[in-house]
Amino acid sequence: MTSARHEHPIFIAETIPLQVLLDETAAIRPTALAYRFLSDGEQAEELLHYGGLALEARKLASELIRHGAAGQPVLLTHPPGGAFVIGLFACWYAGAIAVPCYPPRGSRHIARLNAIAQDSGARFIIAPDDQATIAGLTKVFGNEAANDVIQQESSAGPCLIQYTSGSTAAPKGVVISHANLREHFKSLQPFSELDLKSAVSWLPPYHDMGLVLKILYAFEAGIPLTFFSPEHFIQRPVRWLNAISRYRGELSGAPNFAFEMCLRSISDEDLEGLDLSCWKAAPCGAERIRPETLERFTKRFARYGFRAEAFLPGYGLAEATLIATASPANFAPRYSKHPIAGKLVSCGVPLPGVSMRIVDPIDGRICGEKETGEIRIKGPAVASGYWGRPEATLNTFGPETDGELRTGDLGYLEDGHLYVSGRIKDLIIIDGVNHASEDIESVVFSKLPEVTAIAAFATDSVIGESVVIAVEVEGISPDQRASTCARIRLAVADAMELPVHRVVVVRRGLLPRTTSGKIRRSACREAFESGKMRFDFS
Repeated sequence: MTSARHEHPIFIAETIPLQVLLDETAAIRPTALAYRFLSDGEQAEELLHYGGLALEARKLASELIRHGAAGQPVLLTHPPGGAFVIGLFACWYAGAIAVPCYPPRGSRHIARLNAIAQDSGARFIIAPDDQATIAGLTKVFGNEAANDVIQQESSAGPCLIQYTSGSTAAPKGVVISHANLREHFKSLQPFSELDLKSAVSWLPPYHDMGLVLKILYAFEAGIPLTFFSPEHFIQRPVRWLNAISRYRGELSGAPNFAFEMCLRSISDEDLEGLDLSCWKAAPCGAERIRPETLERFTKRFARYGFRAEAFLPGYGLAEATLIATASPANFAPRYSKHPIAGKLVSCGVPLPGVSMRIVDPIDGRICGEKETGEIRIKGPAVASGYWGRPEATLNTFGPETDGELRTGDLGYLEDGHLYVSGRIKDLIIIDGVNHASEDIESVVFSKLPEVTAIAAFATDSVIGESVVIAVEVEGISPDQRASTCARIRLAVADAMELPVHRVVVVRRGLLPRTTSGKIRRSACREAFESGKMRFDFS
C-alpha cells in the first residue's frame, strides 16, 4: 500500500501500533506540524509537532507505567486540545488501554463518566489539574479521587475502548485493537484517492467520528489537523467554515445536523471573504442523512467554492471501528426513492475488506434488492466485542451470526449502494404494521422546515401502542403551537396513514441528546411518560 505520508516507509506495515509510527515520524520529521488546536475556536493557536508529541507522550507514559497502568483501562478526561492527544499516545506507549471520556463539567457528563467508570472498572484517570475537573471527578469517585488522578502537564491486545453514544441504551465499551485501526485506515479508499493534505475538525474526540476519522486518520495519513472544541462550533457555526477557509482544510466532515446548523444559523454577512474551494472531502454520517440538507448546503455555498462532489455520505458504527460504507470520491450524492420516507441518501458501497448482507431480523433470510432488513457486516476492522460484557458480545458479534456484526440498523441495498432507513429498536408497531421512527421524522422534516430537531416514539395508551412526536421549533409563540401540531398530524396522516396520539413542542435544545448530539428517543419517551421534563403538550 502506498501513502501520501511523505516517504514514510513504515506506513506499509499493517500491524505496527500507532505509537511506533509516531516514533518513526518524530525521528524523520520532528518539526513537522501534527496538530493545531484553536483554543478560542478562531485564531488562538496551540501547535503540536511530531517530535514534541512523542516526547510529551513518553513522559506521561513513564508515569502511567510507574503507577501500574500497563494493560489497564485509563480514562482520558481532558477537553479537546493537544493534552488529549498526548494522553492518548501516552496510554499506548505505556501499554494501557485508552478510554476517551467527556470532561466531568456538567451533570450529564458526570453521569456518563460514572457509567463508563463503573462499566470499564478503570482505576486510572488522566485529567487536567483544575478545580472544575477535580470537583467533577470527586462526584464520581469520592473524595479520594484526586489521589488516583495522573495529572498531565502542559497490536495484539486492545488499545482503545470506544464507548457507544448511548442513544438507545446504556453506553457499552467497544474493544478496538491496533490491528482494527490499521485495517480500517487501509480500507479508506475514497479518502486516499483524494491525496488529502490537511484536515479540520470540531467534532468531540470522545466519539468514533471525531477520534478515528479526524485525530487518528490525520495522524495515520501524515496530514496536519486543525481542530477546536464542539462548544465553539455550537456557539458560532461559521467558525467551522472559517477554519476550513483559513487553513485550507481539504478533509472535514460532520453529522447532518451540523450542515443544517450552518444553513440556519449563518448569515450572508458572516460569509464575506469565505473560500471553500479547498474542501475536497466532506464525510457525513452518524445519523440520518437528509437529502434536502445536502442539496440546500450545496446550493447556498456553491458561490463560495463548495462542490456537491465533496460530500461523502457514509455509514458506520463504533463496533466496526468506524466506517463500513462510503460514497465514491468525486461523485455527487446518490439518491433512492423509499416507499414511506421518500428520498434517501446513498451511504455508499462497502469499503475494501468489508462484506455486507441485509438479513430479515425475524427469520434470518437474506433480503433481496431494495428489501429492508438488518444490516450485518464482516471484516478485519470489526471489533472483538464489548468490554466486560460477554453476553452482549455473543448477541452482537457471536458465533450464531458466523462472525457477522449485527448492527441493529435497518436498510437495503440498491445497485450495490446502502440506504439506511432506521433502527430495529426504534420500530413503532401500530395495528400490526411496522413504522420506523426515522421514517416518521423524515416526513415531518420535509413538510415543516421550521422544525430543528425531532423524536418520534411509541407510548402505551388506552388504545394500545400509540405515536408521540416531540419537536423543537425555534422562535415559536404559544399561539403558533396549535397550528404546528395540526400540521404535523396532517403530514404524518397523509404520508403514512398513521394517527399521532400526541405532539410535543419545545424550545430549541430541550430534547434529550447523547454527548455526540444525537436525539435520545428512549429518554424522550421516559420523560414524556414520567412527566419529569417540562414539555409543552398539544
